[in-house]
Amino acid sequence: MNIVVEYVRGGDLFSRLEAKGAYSEYRGRLLCRSLFEGLKVCHDHGIVHRDLKLENILVNKENDVDIKICDFGCAGRFDGKNMLKEQCGTFSYMAPEIILGLPYGFSVDMWSIGVIIYAIFSGRHPFR
Repeated sequence: MNIVVEYVRGGDLFSRLEAKGAYSEYRGRLLCRSLFEGLKVCHDHGIVHRDLKLENILVNKENDVDIKICDFGCAGRFDGKNMLKEQCGTFSYMAPEIILGLPYGFSVDMWSIGVIIYAIFSGRHPFR
């Protein structure tokens, strides 16, 4: 099987933040909007990403608010009724319910988005 994907020249959001620092309020707002729109498409199709992090968001070199969400290796299907239980993802972005082994749904992606937004505007990770 071969999978053909789009090539994104700008690298990941983590590398962009290391190189250029925090986003301005205006640019960060545009980036967050793109991130929310991409995640909404996933959630509308019943997909919980479960490993959202700076390294899994690719940015366009020319326009660093044009993003692509990547690495769906931990993604799971959620129908709104049968809660997910697997522990997966990156610990520093992981929602408390995953860490505690509690059932969860789409909300775990929103926790990860909160961590990412903090990093976008501050230029650093909220947890050490």
